[in-house]
Amino acid sequence: MASYFVGIEKAPLHPLQAPGLVLKLAADEIPSLEEGSPIIYRGITIGGVMQKEFDAGGNPYVIVGIQKQFVNLITSNSRFWNSSSSMVKIGPAGIRFELFDLKSLFIGSIEVDSFGPAGESVDNGMIFRLCANESEARFEDSGMTISLVAKEIPTIEV
Repeated sequence: MASYFVGIEKAPLHPLQAPGLVLKLAADEIPSLEEGSPIIYRGITIGGVMQKEFDAGGNPYVIVGIQKQFVNLITSNSRFWNSSSSMVKIGPAGIRFELFDLKSLFIGSIEVDSFGPAGESVDNGMIFRLCANESEARFEDSGMTISLVAKEIPTIEV
């Protein structure tokens, strides 16, 4: 009969809470995310951060799980970004501070959405880029180029 047991370092997911889809999000840095940080799609939590690691080259990434009932929301054109849990607006009426989610304030959060045409379904292990903010996510891979051409530039007098 055994007199002692050796446990694993991290608790396994409960079978009823197992994600339907596991993805890898690569980024230049991930300072505000921790295990348990929520993944939010249009205001609804659809998953969470499972692990925070470094690849062989020393680049950070997070492993995220998407709940089974929300797997169809993630497609090949989905974009993920590090979400701010608060916002400061300065305007004529003064300074306005909004706090969206107390949990996200402490452990961060990731938002996800799809922009453009419908994408293809994705498989476990697919790698996405974790953008720094929503603007970066919206215009990632857009291929948009703006060129300004002038036939004649008049002189400017001051």
